[in-house]
Amino acid sequence: MKLSISKKINLLFFISIQIVALTVGMIFYFRYSEALMDGATTNLLNGIYSTDIFVSGEDLSKLNPESYLSETYKSQWKKLRSVQEKFGLTYLYILLPNEKGQFYYTYETGDDPEVKATKKDDGSYHFEYVGDVSEERRMVKADQPAGLDTYFEVYDDAPSGVKKSFDSGKLITEEYKDKHGTFKSAFFPLIVNNKIIGVIAADYEITHIINLKRNSLITLILILSLSLVLAFIVRILIQKFIIKPIVKLNDGAKEVSNGNLKFKIDVKQNDELGELAKSFNLMSKNLDESFNKIKEYNDSLEEKVKKRTQELQNTLEKVQELKVQQDGDYFLTSLLTEPLLQNRSKSSLLSIDSYLEQKKKFHFKNKQKHLGGDLCILGDLNFRGKKHIMFFNGDAMGKSMQGAGGALVIGSIINSIMARSAANKKVLTIEPKQWIYEAFYEIQRVMESFDGAMFVSCILGLIDEATGKMLYFNAEHPFTILYRDGVATFLEQSIGAHKIGTPNNHLEIFEFQIEFNDVIFCGSDGKDDLVLSSDVEGIRVINEDETIILRSIEEGKGILKDVIDVIKTKGEISDDLSLMRLEFKNTNPVEIEESKPFVYDQNNLLALNNQITDLIKLKDYRSVIVILNSLKDDTFAKDYYLGICYSKIGNFVDGAFYLEEANKKVSNHKQVLRQMGFAYYELGKFEESYNYLFKFHQLVPEDQKVKIILQDLEEKQNKKSPIGF
Repeated sequence: MKLSISKKINLLFFISIQIVALTVGMIFYFRYSEALMDGATTNLLNGIYSTDIFVSGEDLSKLNPESYLSETYKSQWKKLRSVQEKFGLTYLYILLPNEKGQFYYTYETGDDPEVKATKKDDGSYHFEYVGDVSEERRMVKADQPAGLDTYFEVYDDAPSGVKKSFDSGKLITEEYKDKHGTFKSAFFPLIVNNKIIGVIAADYEITHIINLKRNSLITLILILSLSLVLAFIVRILIQKFIIKPIVKLNDGAKEVSNGNLKFKIDVKQNDELGELAKSFNLMSKNLDESFNKIKEYNDSLEEKVKKRTQELQNTLEKVQELKVQQDGDYFLTSLLTEPLLQNRSKSSLLSIDSYLEQKKKFHFKNKQKHLGGDLCILGDLNFRGKKHIMFFNGDAMGKSMQGAGGALVIGSIINSIMARSAANKKVLTIEPKQWIYEAFYEIQRVMESFDGAMFVSCILGLIDEATGKMLYFNAEHPFTILYRDGVATFLEQSIGAHKIGTPNNHLEIFEFQIEFNDVIFCGSDGKDDLVLSSDVEGIRVINEDETIILRSIEEGKGILKDVIDVIKTKGEISDDLSLMRLEFKNTNPVEIEESKPFVYDQNNLLALNNQITDLIKLKDYRSVIVILNSLKDDTFAKDYYLGICYSKIGNFVDGAFYLEEANKKVSNHKQVLRQMGFAYYELGKFEESYNYLFKFHQLVPEDQKVKIILQDLEEKQNKKSPIGF
């Protein structure tokens, strides 16, 4: 059956009115009634939970019929009564079972423990307050409800919810109706020492809510009836002022579609439909002119399309050229980086393996390459005849080219240090710890020169192949992991330095003794930054559990390939991923010799001082540091010489530290003031440098070098140096 637009509009309008009215009414009806009922339930539960918090189950089990006049009992009853009044409860009471399984009252807020009710011969009650109460309270109304002497009596017609809650140990709610109205009740088990000893019960009268629901339903029916009357009136108006003009417009559209561009629509209303009729007439007038213009445009369209297509092709070729050039830059950088990321260790007592997967992947001349900021470098060093394995795992900050640039710089520095330390089977005479110190500060000085544009988090360490002793530092890198006997744990509790490149960086070296079959893992944060899922808005959810790598190592049983596979099953890799594995396989490790302190007595102090002085004259500052660090005594001379020697090898951080310690022991010592001023000057701490050098200048005004530095510092102060001095 074909419906005219008039019938369609009338039908749709009628249905819309009904739907709107019904929707509004139903929403009002259900939400309003449900909100009231939810409020009643909330008050019930709040009252029960509040009672459960302060009621002592152990005290309840000790109550007896004589207890209700005690002050403790009255105090507890008042608390219950306050909870009842606060949440608008009708009744609030506590029931305990007797030996027969019957429930009896212990507390009931409908009764007052200070009121004694006595039934008279005529069936009425006489009420009397007992205990020490005020005169106002003794004024008991004649209509005081009966049953005030029901404490500790059996509740014969107890609701079924009491038994259900006691037996199941769960919250039970139910509704019931009697001559007084309709009530909603809740029953909650009272638990002491994991044993249910009774039930807390509460009643809330919902008679007014039922009445409100009934009134809401009546209101809904009235709204629907009114909507029918309104729909009929509006239908007549729509028929006259909307439908008839639309029919005329439809007739005009048919004429124009049949080619009659001279047709005029006769609608004289002064509203939107009248304006539409005028616009329609104007449109039909211009259609003929537009038709001719469109024909002319179509004739020239093909030529325009060809021209535009050629322009797009040229743009695509330029984009492709830029893409090839960019991939060429990536390729060159990857070629420069690859030789730096080598495992040059040839240890038979350490099983060494590493995995490196950079996030940025690209194709260049049919070759697939990857680019990123992660590094894994290993090599061998000889310290006084003892072979040590050097391992380095780093992560240069930044994405793609920035990270790769950082990796190229830090990789070049590490390889340069290794080449200098191991060239031609060189035997190093310094201690392994001192080598790590010097390597750290050499890398730090280079990275600081980039003025905050380049930072690297890393772990660098040495492992004695014979003893398994490991020395290393952690510069804000993910913690090192020990896998022993099937369990993975973190070795560090804190970092030993900030990211390399951070100004005024200070170093702490960690020590750890590796045992046979121990496996050491260290890797970048790519193993932790896994994409677990995406939310409804497409935002990626990144893993924040740092222990996920421990579980992955345990599930992979410490085997590098299997660990990588486990990691990839837990989430999508979102960053560069590098992981280094070192397993100690020496079945007969050499026992570590305890470092013996340099022994001296009062008779050779002078000889020791002369030895240190001679070494300083020969500029053998590292030997002086080794000797002084072996001394147990904490003296001014030890701190002073350590401060000088550390400063001489370029470690101004430790130099300033020991000079400060010397200054604490001997305040305002001239040479200490001078050396501290120089150390802080090199560290860029100009204010501290000026303070110490100024004190020295007051004591020794003729020192020309100090004068020059003071003049430079004063110029910085006058110019208001941007570094804050």
